[in-house]
Amino acid sequence: MPIPGHPVLAGRETAPELTSSADALTDVLALLPIDGEAWRLCDRRQREDDAAFVVAYIERADRAGQVLDVIWMTGVPRRGRFTTVEAVRDEACRRLQAEVTSAATRPVPIPHFPPPHA
Repeated sequence: MPIPGHPVLAGRETAPELTSSADALTDVLALLPIDGEAWRLCDRRQREDDAAFVVAYIERADRAGQVLDVIWMTGVPRRGRFTTVEAVRDEACRRLQAEVTSAATRPVPIPHFPPPHA
């Protein structure tokens, strides 16, 4: 069944792959159909049985197909609304890049001292 109404998805049996040479992260994203109105945005660098494989769930929010509801599996906020698949892709790239460039470090080890002898 074609996906009518959405400017990017209209006339397609499945959603398009998200690729662009502008950003290297877009090459690892794939938009996999769940049904005619919902998709999974996946990170192909991860194994399919890894929880990190699914970046977001995307669903058409209106009958006209002009609004996409997105539930993110990483970062905050968890919910979002977008008008194009490209905007979802750009946000996914931003979130994945933030994970890669995180300034978080391992915890500083706390030295262990034996208990005092009485």
